[in-house]
Amino acid sequence: NAAATDNTRKLAAQQAEPVYVRVAAGEVVIREGDRVTLAVQERIRIINESAARHTMWGETAVFGLLVTGLVLLAGWYFRRKRHPNWPSRKEAYLTLSVVTVSGLVCIAVYLAGRGLVDTLSLNRAAAGFLPPVALVSLLVAVLVGARATLLAGVVLSLLTAYRVEGHVLLASYYMIGVLLGGLTGRKCRRRADLMRAGLTIGVVQAALAPVVLLLADGALHFNALAVVAAAFLSGVLAAIAAAGLL
Repeated sequence: NAAATDNTRKLAAQQAEPVYVRVAAGEVVIREGDRVTLAVQERIRIINESAARHTMWGETAVFGLLVTGLVLLAGWYFRRKRHPNWPSRKEAYLTLSVVTVSGLVCIAVYLAGRGLVDTLSLNRAAAGFLPPVALVSLLVAVLVGARATLLAGVVLSLLTAYRVEGHVLLASYYMIGVLLGGLTGRKCRRRADLMRAGLTIGVVQAALAPVVLLLADGALHFNALAVVAAAFLSGVLAAIAAAGLL
């Protein structure tokens, strides 16, 4: 009868072994032009359900603390009496030019990195850590002055994070690289100094990349090494590009 069938169905469901589907961070689920199979549909459903359960409170808190710290640092710096409160027109135009050039470089590096990681079947998230956003702070620190690096760096960090479809933690990663670029760039007098600054930025970004992945995904994956390498290479590329443009 119907009751016995229902009881048998429930008993079979209780005895069934759970099936786990693992989707690694940055894994390519389907490419353009591929056939959408039932297995692909199931993976897409799992990703959508995981995204729906993901909370933004942790990322927002980290991003808010970082922005607050940067604003306090800027306020302390501009209160120093030996610096004027407003940049000159020449400094403003030069800063805008540097931001534009640096932005184009970052987008070009990101697109090239995305193609490379797709070709090598690496973690696609690595492409987001590759743009040398710290380039803007190195150039502005040398050409304009250290006090303009913060504003230029924050603007480019937010624009780059938006372009690569990154989250607020990725923008925070960019901003820390920018801050390091401003601190090290103001002491650069030769191209060798720029290279040392780039190595410093690369090392710090490489150490920060796993933290960003852990906060974003909740776990570190076997292909996180590609992200660490991209973060280090980002700092080196920033120094190389700065040395070539100056």
